[in-house]
Amino acid sequence: MTALRAASPLNLRGSEAVPLVTGLVAKRLGTAGVDALIIKGLAAELQGLRAARTYADVDVIAHPAAAQRAISALAKEGWQPRVTLWTADKLEMHSVTLVHERWPCDIDVHHRFPGFLAPPGEVFDLLWQRREQIEVAHSPAFIPDTAASAAILGLHGLRKPNAPRSKVELGQLVERLRRDSALGAEVVQFAARAGCSETLAPVLLAAGLPVAPGRVGDKRALRDWHRRTSVESRTGRWLSYLGGVPWQNRPRELAKLLWPPQESLLQEHPEWIGHNLTASRVHRVLRGALDGLRLITKRPAGRS
Repeated sequence: MTALRAASPLNLRGSEAVPLVTGLVAKRLGTAGVDALIIKGLAAELQGLRAARTYADVDVIAHPAAAQRAISALAKEGWQPRVTLWTADKLEMHSVTLVHERWPCDIDVHHRFPGFLAPPGEVFDLLWQRREQIEVAHSPAFIPDTAASAAILGLHGLRKPNAPRSKVELGQLVERLRRDSALGAEVVQFAARAGCSETLAPVLLAAGLPVAPGRVGDKRALRDWHRRTSVESRTGRWLSYLGGVPWQNRPRELAKLLWPPQESLLQEHPEWIGHNLTASRVHRVLRGALDGLRLITKRPAGRS
């Protein structure tokens, strides 16, 4: 009897695979009765919020109560969670990345989106109320309306504002909001309702828009957001994590963060395999210490 062989990868470029997977996701989740929205990527491109480019993944957001059902539905099509980093149980993750042995792109299933300070379920309900329908790969798919997509794209870019791609895309978004006053006004109103006026403020102000008073978000969440976006490393997120650890456990947790086991470190930094790990560890600790000092003194890292 001939042994079964694993299916070979599809001979597709990313530009070909992403629309097909987008259609697959929309169809599969629709069949499973899971309300979900395609975000960023093709959605923002179709709405004229970012220039066309090749994407490495498909981003979808579901209600937090339905996110696991979405993952289970996609698992029936062969999509499985990527190996979880050792940091996942310490740093609150906002999505689960799914991979498939045949497809050359990933799927990120979001249960919340960083930067929205209103409760995730309420944010999704607001996004769902404002949904639009498009057709991708001959399948209907839902996306947020243009104002909500603009807010999502802005928050995404602000997570790493100094990254070259973020600078370009934030610049394009700001220019669009400057040109389209009606869209700008909608974004301001949406941000107030979704609890992201303060987190989205750099984009709004750069576009000459007001930061409208609206829903008051969790002050701790806002502090954590500023920590996260003020430095390029994960130091801000680690500080927020340690802040929630009981005092008596902090020395032990800090030691793990500063000098994790080799297996965990290489899982997070596979590019370090074959290199001098001691030197890499020291560099990691020093960078984290400098970023921590910047956060404590409220000086941003390398802003230009």
